[in-house]
Amino acid sequence: MPASNEKFLQIVEEAEKIAQTIAMLQEEITSYQSAGKNLEEVKNELGNYMAAARKASDNLVELTNTVSSKLIEISSKAEKLEHDLAKVTASTVEIERALENTFQTVKLNGQTLEEGLIKVHKHVRAIADEKFLEVNKKIDFLKNMIFVAIGIAVLSLILGLVF
Repeated sequence: MPASNEKFLQIVEEAEKIAQTIAMLQEEITSYQSAGKNLEEVKNELGNYMAAARKASDNLVELTNTVSSKLIEISSKAEKLEHDLAKVTASTVEIERALENTFQTVKLNGQTLEEGLIKVHKHVRAIADEKFLEVNKKIDFLKNMIFVAIGIAVLSLILGLVF
């Protein structure tokens, strides 16, 4: 075989190797381009998740501030009701003492006066008991409101973390 033919065959083989190498390089470039697109999609999704997390965090902060202010308001009302209850209790004790003193010092018409004082005492006691129950109901309501507010805050926190 002449040298020029051999040289030509070598050039053809080299050209085929170069063509294969170019084909492999094109596949690699395509693969890198796909990976780049996938990374860009992942980056965009992460950005979306971060924005959603930020919004949830902002909402949670706002909710926490609202719940906190309501809890302070409820606590203040509960303290006032406890103070009012203490006043009613003190007044009841004073009335009971006054009635006892009256029983001790006044002895007009024996039984009739005593029966009248007992009626007054029962009436005052009933009013005091009624006020005491009203205040206790209000305190129980405020306690329930506090528990509901705490429950809402916890639920919001959990939901904020989940979403």
